[in-house]
Amino acid sequence: MAGDEQLMSRPLKKVMTRNPIRIRNDALAVEALKIFNERNIDDLIVVNAKKEPVGLIDSQDLPKLKIV
Repeated sequence: MAGDEQLMSRPLKKVMTRNPIRIRNDALAVEALKIFNERNIDDLIVVNAKKEPVGLIDSQDLPKLKIV
């Protein structure tokens, strides 16, 4: 955002990833960890069965859950 002062005024479809990587809300944490490692990403959109966004997982959330 620091490099583009007009970012917040642009249409969302101009700044978002078209097909973001996502995970179902009933997936196990280990599945999220696998995606983070395989895709080398830091955030995952959490979706329900209708593929509607219901949350976000940050890779830094998993150590807080003491699963890694």
